[in-house]
Amino acid sequence: MSNSYYAILTDIGKAKEANALAGNGNIIITHFSVGDGELLPNSSQVVLQNEKYRAEVSAISIKNETTVKIECLLPKEIGGFNIAEIGLWQNNELIVVANYPKSYKPTLKDGIAKDIIINVNMGIADAQKVEIVVDNSVVMASRAFVEDEISALKAKIEENITATTGQVAFFAMTTAPVGWLKANGATISRITYAKLFAQIGTTFGGGNGSTTFQLPDLRGEFLRGWDDSRGNDMGRVLGSWQEDSIKNHSHTFTTGSASDMNGGRFPLSVDDYYGGQAFTNTTSATGGLETRPRNIALLACIKY
Repeated sequence: MSNSYYAILTDIGKAKEANALAGNGNIIITHFSVGDGELLPNSSQVVLQNEKYRAEVSAISIKNETTVKIECLLPKEIGGFNIAEIGLWQNNELIVVANYPKSYKPTLKDGIAKDIIINVNMGIADAQKVEIVVDNSVVMASRAFVEDEISALKAKIEENITATTGQVAFFAMTTAPVGWLKANGATISRITYAKLFAQIGTTFGGGNGSTTFQLPDLRGEFLRGWDDSRGNDMGRVLGSWQEDSIKNHSHTFTTGSASDMNGGRFPLSVDDYYGGQAFTNTTSATGGLETRPRNIALLACIKY
């Protein structure tokens, strides 16, 4: 073969492949083994030349229609020998045999113990015909796999944080939860809260103009959706504050009548006349200090 290091199906493996392609079940890989034999793989092999360690396989993945990658983990506690050959097993039957660049597997006694992952590419006519039996109690992830997964998770978390930075929410508590600040108009650092500053800038106040900025102050305030050119609340910019107001309107009321020197009309209406003189009447005051709907008080916070 052209490659110096390769894997082949044994005669037993070829027979199982033929049965699988004929629809008589699949090839089931249960174990792997390593040894220090240095002869080239031979399809007639039923054992490794000099097996040193055997364990259940860790994982399987299909690379393409005719190649299956099988992952074999040698934990750091195992070692003290060279690895030069690899076998894949269906229980006690050797299915695949491969040679491997001679490598020493250290142990804790060597002071440089480490996990080793060996990937075996198994060629077969139909990769879908290969199964793997894995004992979850012995499956271990490689450091590279864990680091990749952690990196991907961190990226996803960072993406979600960025997407929600600047979000305003209300909480039924008196303190802001982790990752949130009270929306109380506080002046905070542009460096410490760089992500939030990148989102809201100086919309709610520029702080000292160089190193700080201000949070929105939502204490005791009702929120209103930004008009954004719709025309219902014209002239507003995002984050602007608005004074309370009552829409322009008028009231009418009916006066009573009595005998007086003005022909029987008692001057009770606005701008009524009594003896040629104008009178203005005022209704009694009612209501509180502000105009408001029914409400409940919650803590407004902003995500940073």
